[in-house]
Amino acid sequence: QATTPLAGCYFEALVTRYSTPEDLFGPLSLRGLQEDRYVRATQGFLPEAKVAFVDEIFKANAAVLNALLGVLNERTFCNGR
Repeated sequence: QATTPLAGCYFEALVTRYSTPEDLFGPLSLRGLQEDRYVRATQGFLPEAKVAFVDEIFKANAAVLNALLGVLNERTFCNGR
């Protein structure tokens, strides 16, 4: 559970080989798709977190590991562009 100083800024996930990028980065935004934009609804997921704990990260499949490269190396997340 998140403590008061980190409330809303903490993200935790247990990654398996069946995990998808949606589990970490949030689902695709339906409103964005209607407007011909490929963006994710990231509120409450890894891109919005100040502190994150991703457990067993190297058990993830290639899609998740590739999606995490920018987040882990450069601390950036490109949402739709």
